[in-house]
Amino acid sequence: MGEDRKQTEGMDRLDRISLFAIVLLAVAASFLLAVHAGDAASRERYVERPPAPVFNPELDKKIRVARDLMENSNLAKSEELATLLLQDYPYDGKPYMIIGDIRLRQQDPVGAMESYRSAVDLTPDFLDKKSELFQGRKIKAAVQEARALIEKELQAGAATGELAAKRKTVYYMLRRIAGSCG
Repeated sequence: MGEDRKQTEGMDRLDRISLFAIVLLAVAASFLLAVHAGDAASRERYVERPPAPVFNPELDKKIRVARDLMENSNLAKSEELATLLLQDYPYDGKPYMIIGDIRLRQQDPVGAMESYRSAVDLTPDFLDKKSELFQGRKIKAAVQEARALIEKELQAGAATGELAAKRKTVYYMLRRIAGSCG
């Protein structure tokens, strides 16, 4: 009978040690989860997100005026207004988009493509099919025209550093168009 008592006591001690280890592991795991959850919440709060398009009534009014001038074939006045808008709003892509449209009407697809690049770099929504700012089809057509023109000049033997840079811009824009949402 003495042996039975020693076996139960030994098991009880083992049980206590096991229980203590389990409680210790549970406390450590809950501590780690709490720390990790707090860290993830703070990371989500400070993730860099592109700024949401801000509605600026003054800018939109001037953009409408520039578009109206352009549609009425007053390209010089429209370009002048768009250039002023670039000075006043250098971090908005809409003035660059207007200048690109003017370049297209002036039969300068390379100049249009370069303006569209600046517009897309500042406002990527111009290539997002789900955005109300979507201009992807027009941009793609201008890039294809610019590409054909640049390739034609390169085949004619006018290989310059400027043409190589413009060809890089074409390929950059094609990648942006291919990688756009939608």
